[in-house]
Amino acid sequence: MRLRLIALTFYLLVLLSIWSPTEELPSWIEFARYVIFLLLSGTIIISTFSLTGMRTPKGIEAELVALFVIYFGISAFWGAQHPDSYIKSLLLLNAGLTSVAIAVALPLEQTLRIIFLGLVTLMILSLITIVFFPGTGIENSWKHAGKWRGIVGQKNGFGTLAAFSFVAAVALPLKHRTSPSHQWLSLVGRIGFALLSLISLYMAGSRGSLLISAIGIISLLISQMPKIVQRAALVGAVVITLPLFNIVLSTIEVDADKVGVAGVVVDTDSRIKLWRFGFEQMAERELFGVGLASFWTEERKTQFSDANGWVLDNFHNGYITVLVETGVIGLLLYLFAFGALYLLLIVSIGAIRDRYLALVFAYTNMFTVINLVENEIGRSTSLLIFIFLIIAFSLREHVRQQLAARTSLTVLTPHH
Repeated sequence: MRLRLIALTFYLLVLLSIWSPTEELPSWIEFARYVIFLLLSGTIIISTFSLTGMRTPKGIEAELVALFVIYFGISAFWGAQHPDSYIKSLLLLNAGLTSVAIAVALPLEQTLRIIFLGLVTLMILSLITIVFFPGTGIENSWKHAGKWRGIVGQKNGFGTLAAFSFVAAVALPLKHRTSPSHQWLSLVGRIGFALLSLISLYMAGSRGSLLISAIGIISLLISQMPKIVQRAALVGAVVITLPLFNIVLSTIEVDADKVGVAGVVVDTDSRIKLWRFGFEQMAERELFGVGLASFWTEERKTQFSDANGWVLDNFHNGYITVLVETGVIGLLLYLFAFGALYLLLIVSIGAIRDRYLALVFAYTNMFTVINLVENEIGRSTSLLIFIFLIIAFSLREHVRQQLAARTSLTVLTPHH
């Protein structure tokens, strides 16, 4: 009964992490959202550890991710000493502890299905909002007018979640139904949802979301290849990395708005101005950074606005956010944690043919790439950070169970 409560509470938490109040709503709604978020998280944490005791996930990758989250959270203490930074620190540490509790209480496959159910709910509610309340569900700014944003609040976030829902619709195995007609209805519903996600992805008009959806599908294909092909692809990727790196270094051209490599020019929507300003303001704080949620003070906003005529208090890059706010130490902690997780993942997909593991591989690659153009690592109430943390804390146990099941099946299967 308590596990059902944890699962239901996690589903509600997923919905809350997806929904973003629009600017038209009263400001107190955002505060209420944080309070409800903490109440739901607290329910999961208390229910889990009263049921299982103070168990924690095992594995070097889980320990390193936990260390990074703790360091990221406490960096608020050497930051701007602003209430917002302490609130974000509390929410980030809460995200880490809640993810640990979910990983201890629920198997990874159930967690992925709950996330998928939340994404299904998101797409249906967003479609209703777009059709019946277009002023809320469709962007109306001069630059993005006509783009879908659903109940997410802005088009990039909606496109990203549409990409994650589309990849899940393709990857997750259908539940077995007792009736063939019900099984067919389940298949038709899955195909319909995949198409809805794909249409939403296109209508959001986010280039980053289109890119990560392609990366997710390619990751699913790679995960199903024979082990020898996977290893050959890995070796091939390593072999071409060095010459590719040399080409990038010798041909890269950067200005305030665009990056050019080997004759290909990409518009960054002025992100480079934000990144350069962040690096300039880090002077003499390179080692520990400026602290969690402590960079965009009113003084820095004014300084940037005076120089550029506009200001946006977001680097739109998770890795630069980590570097600026937590310094070289924080970035190295993240890279070590991610490297340990990815090594376990690479070894596992070659040894285990598992659809859930394939989805984890796709989600991890998508999370890695989306942080090049958006700041998802530093968003303490975002669904994507919960997905990353739960994967990090759940993966080793899932792999252990799959290997144990394979070993048991091998022992029970008669040999001829």
